[in-house]
Amino acid sequence: KDIQQGELILEEDLLVRGPVKKTKPVCLTCYTLIDWSDCVYCPKSNFPFCNERCNASDEFQTICKLLPKVDGYNFNYSDYEPMYDTILPLKILALKDSPNWKPFWKLMSQSEKLLQKSATWKEGQKHVIDFLLDLKLPDDVDENMIYTILAIIETNSVDREFFGKKVKMLHPLASLLNHDCSPNVVLSYSGIAQGHNLQVRATKDIQKGQELTVSYIDQLLPTSVKQKLLKENKFFDCHCTKCLDNKEDKFLEELTPEQAKKVIDKAYEESETIIQTPEYWTVELCEKYLRKYGCILPSNHPMMVRIKVKLAGLYGKCPGYTMMDMHYNRNISERKKQVCQEALEGLEQLEPGSLRTTRGLLLYELHLPVFMGAQLDSEAGLIDAVTAKAQFKEAFKYLHEAIELLKHEQNGSLEGAMHVGAIEYLKIMQAQGFDFSVQ
Repeated sequence: KDIQQGELILEEDLLVRGPVKKTKPVCLTCYTLIDWSDCVYCPKSNFPFCNERCNASDEFQTICKLLPKVDGYNFNYSDYEPMYDTILPLKILALKDSPNWKPFWKLMSQSEKLLQKSATWKEGQKHVIDFLLDLKLPDDVDENMIYTILAIIETNSVDREFFGKKVKMLHPLASLLNHDCSPNVVLSYSGIAQGHNLQVRATKDIQKGQELTVSYIDQLLPTSVKQKLLKENKFFDCHCTKCLDNKEDKFLEELTPEQAKKVIDKAYEESETIIQTPEYWTVELCEKYLRKYGCILPSNHPMMVRIKVKLAGLYGKCPGYTMMDMHYNRNISERKKQVCQEALEGLEQLEPGSLRTTRGLLLYELHLPVFMGAQLDSEAGLIDAVTAKAQFKEAFKYLHEAIELLKHEQNGSLEGAMHVGAIEYLKIMQAQGFDFSVQ
């Protein structure tokens, strides 16, 4: 049948989850980073937990009986702790005699391509394989089986962050979806406490018989970077319409291919550092990036837009740029408004009608400086009542649009929390007399 934009296509329960690779010690139930000075240790396995309730959870107890007593007191609490690499494959081995084993084992492993990609990949799994082989597992569990499990995880798992807590998840049905750089479906997950229920929804109208596709990587990346990442990590060359019609790097035509590649690779590397590292989530570093590459890349280039999306949420939150600071310094408010508008314009040019969640978050951020500006100017007598009402109405138009775009986001996710917060904020404003109908 034909599918309409926003329609729910599929729901799938989580098969299994675990810590992401190269993680610091985390609670194996709620995935909070462990504070070694304020934690409890499992009496049997000696793994650290944030509290006794998490230690007693059913999720952990399924593997606790399989674990030996580890030296949890001497884990590396400041950096990568290799012991956590063993948890997800062990959880999967614990499924072996259950109905959930078959859908996992049927997933593509790409094991041969993983070996071709890096001669050291298998060597990098040695500590996991050695640890698991030392456990009291069924006789048919051998090195080849563990290696295949690790390859299936590498090929099919999805890493997501929920309020700063990172989790690696497996949903077998969703793993069957093919990639497109302009996908027609989007995946949304409920939070950690909610069990990571997966919903697949249409991002655009889909005709009967049309293939369902999802993006395996960030859509706000230039085509050359997408193709490189897909080749390295998913082992295929993307020939989708968007890749074949690449217009993003025309501005670099005056450079040699080597020079253009160097510019894009460097811009990507620096943007990844900002996006992925909480310590770099500052207004100053984002603005520095935009100044540095603004003289090379156009305003609507994917690299510029992804940093503006990040920056839009930092104005109003970072020290020196809080909502209170915006109240006393209109330059901050105006800059937040400008960044939001430029990011929205960039999204519309790069992905018309797509990335609805990102648009919803940006519209929520945009309504704040518009509303604040109207309020301050009205109180100062700088604008008359008619102009103030028009600006207030504009702000609430953005807020209503944000609520509509975020309405399908799930509980326990940042986007779901933003949707709930936007509705509550709207109710408060309406109670104070701000109740503008939206056409």
